[in-house]
Amino acid sequence: MTMNWHDRPMSRRGVLSLGAAAVTSLALAGCGDGAKSGSGAGGKHGALKLPAYKPAGHAEGAITSDNTFVPNAFESYPRPPFTSVPKTPAHGGQVTACVLDWGPPPPGKAKNVWAQQLDKRLGTTWNPTVIPAASYDTKVAAILASGEIPDVMWVQPDYQQPVAQAVQQGAFVDLSEILAGDGIKDYPNLATVPSYLWKRSSVEGAIYGIPRPLYLLNKVDVYRADWAAKLGYPDPPKNADEVFELLTAFSHGKAAGKVKTWGIAAFDVRITEFVGNMFRMPNQWRVNKDGSFEYYVETDEYEATLTYMRKLWKEGVFHPDALLFQTQSDKSADLFISGRTGFYRPPPAGWFPANSDLDELTKNDPKARPELLVTPGHDGGQPLNAQTNGWWGIGVISAEAGKDDKRLGELLHVLDYWAAPFGSKEYTFLNYGVEGRHFNFDAKGDPVGVDNEKLTNEMAANYFINPSESVIYYPGTKGRARMVHDYYEKQLAHSAADPSLGLLSETKLKKVTALTSLNTSYENDIVSGRKPLSALKEWRQRWRSGGGDKMRKEYEDSYQRSKGDGGK
Repeated sequence: MTMNWHDRPMSRRGVLSLGAAAVTSLALAGCGDGAKSGSGAGGKHGALKLPAYKPAGHAEGAITSDNTFVPNAFESYPRPPFTSVPKTPAHGGQVTACVLDWGPPPPGKAKNVWAQQLDKRLGTTWNPTVIPAASYDTKVAAILASGEIPDVMWVQPDYQQPVAQAVQQGAFVDLSEILAGDGIKDYPNLATVPSYLWKRSSVEGAIYGIPRPLYLLNKVDVYRADWAAKLGYPDPPKNADEVFELLTAFSHGKAAGKVKTWGIAAFDVRITEFVGNMFRMPNQWRVNKDGSFEYYVETDEYEATLTYMRKLWKEGVFHPDALLFQTQSDKSADLFISGRTGFYRPPPAGWFPANSDLDELTKNDPKARPELLVTPGHDGGQPLNAQTNGWWGIGVISAEAGKDDKRLGELLHVLDYWAAPFGSKEYTFLNYGVEGRHFNFDAKGDPVGVDNEKLTNEMAANYFINPSESVIYYPGTKGRARMVHDYYEKQLAHSAADPSLGLLSETKLKKVTALTSLNTSYENDIVSGRKPLSALKEWRQRWRSGGGDKMRKEYEDSYQRSKGDGGK
């Protein structure tokens, strides 16, 4: 596990791979007179006082779970869309914003029907600075340095150093007391944000923004069950030895006749995570009973993971270009879809939707039977599946805009609208546009975008804090939403968060690139046999002296300041 996904900036494709395309929705509704202004200074709140949680309602047909980690699933779009924001959030004026854009800039408001409609529905002029994703970090740093901070903006405090510093310096409103407990009832849709998301997106026990959620599992484990049965393995593997036998058979057992096949295409973070899950490796860090932090590379579980991956490599399980494919992510998909590999870890958003990789595989080979593999524990027991941080960015309110209680309350209601729940009229507008112009409902009641890039580009600036709940929804398919929901039930029952979430480490922000490069280099060399397993000792020493020990100390101190609430 050379790097967790949230340790690096994401391209739009990367975001989709985390599940954003499979629909997550942020839910907020209602209208009040104002909010009590929060403190601008932060980081010394102690244990986080959570907002009262109230699950999203209204949407019919939801497949639910008792485990709040498992997102609701829908086999069809709720019809008719319901109202989640009964009153206009604002009352004139304008709201300045800073938002992300993944493609060509949207047309100006005079020629943009979606932007005009947004103003009308919000009751204010939404005036965003639309920044291309490739330059977002640089532009955000410049905005913060200028002191001219917009009313609301989307930021990433977990890897944008200027943002982390701005949080500590009081640039944004501390919403902790405002939203704590029943305070959030003034914003009913915000109350649908799960408690764990508030914890993980907080900073040392303080809430500075509304999190944009993502799936807690951003990869699924898929294997060719038809190949396995042909090779004498009719049942899913139940431990690490059986996984090894199956992957070796995929590489040497003529699963596809005369066509050469391999068990796995690329050796990358996805495979390290899968094997680490079997060996119950910590998710980045482990917090011991005395409050000390232990990095995954330092653990016995990781050494067992590394040993196992060396064994896979030695037995020819990986494609000969497995290391090269680390920077060619499409190769893993291409080789699996073309029937050259037997195991693959795709993102749900790339595997389950209609006309996705799953459909292409079965079109290429109608006899193919790809099945989801529930991760086994290495010893036949339970695994420990690594969760993502569950969120990607937060919507913050500037401290200047939050000085006036009435204004602050109005801005929270605007964010409330942006966070409309799945199936609502507001969600439908924010994510699909205006019916008849940007989309239409098909015969099954699912919204389908029009085939007109000029029109759909009117919505280019709609990436903000929407949505607030992770939802499994694959229109045009049958049974897949329920299948994924059931799979998540099993996988998330034995899973763990990164305990450093919500904690501060300046060294991480400064050193993450160098330390990631160090980890990747050693892991590649040891697994491929270029270095012996004993090189792990040297690796650990270099990691510690290169910033790891300092990062550990900062997390331990931050953990104590937050009274042990660091994302658990």
